[in-house]
Amino acid sequence: MYIELLKNRKSVRTFDETKKIDTEILNELSESINSFKNPFSDNICIKILNKNDFNLFSKVIKGEEYYIATKLKRDKNYEVAFGFELESILINLRKYNIESVFLASTYEEENFIKALEVKDDEIIPAVCPIGYKASESSIKDRALRRFCKSDTRKDIKDLLVNYELFTKDELEIFSTVLWAPSARNNQPLKIIKEDNYYHFYINHTKGFSNDLGDVQKIDLGIALANLSLAYKDYNKELEFVYLKKENLSDNCDYQISVKLA
Repeated sequence: MYIELLKNRKSVRTFDETKKIDTEILNELSESINSFKNPFSDNICIKILNKNDFNLFSKVIKGEEYYIATKLKRDKNYEVAFGFELESILINLRKYNIESVFLASTYEEENFIKALEVKDDEIIPAVCPIGYKASESSIKDRALRRFCKSDTRKDIKDLLVNYELFTKDELEIFSTVLWAPSARNNQPLKIIKEDNYYHFYINHTKGFSNDLGDVQKIDLGIALANLSLAYKDYNKELEFVYLKKENLSDNCDYQISVKLA
């Protein structure tokens, strides 16, 4: 189930204004968000916000009614934790045919700060409009997809350093990592298989760090969420561990390892 949800997922910026999210579904979503625990940090607060209650908007979004918005405190693993938790929630939304997109900018930040009651030691890494996909995307939406090369992905051999060691099932599972959204669709990850471990590296690119932190570590968290969900289709759980591994190069450094539990 999850592999299909992950493979077919696309960022949506144009929503059907005539189709509202049912109150019962919103309540279920709120309960699942409140009960979700990511394995990296407890300092994350995620809420569903009605845009009309707080005058929330983005200049690149059309037809949305709700946003999933996040505030958090900077701790050791906050970027990875944020990416992992939000991606897990957004993929589960797809069970209801509810779509979304990550917005790290292009939204009215001040209104979100008020809506979330953000404190001085907290930040908003991104917000996500949610809703049902419109039958036709807006001109601005289509232009952004072309500009961001949203429909283009690297070859899986660019992701998996020792590709030849991965089984057929593993290649299917790791294709969901390949299709994970990333900032500017940069796809910065490299993965090495060693016995029953998968070692993750980030091939760092200039311009992806800002006041909110290392954006490519958020990309890592998103990818780890996809991997974790994909393995659930095989009734397997993952364990995340930090090992002492050498970097692949000066700008491609070790981040974390995943072990089959």
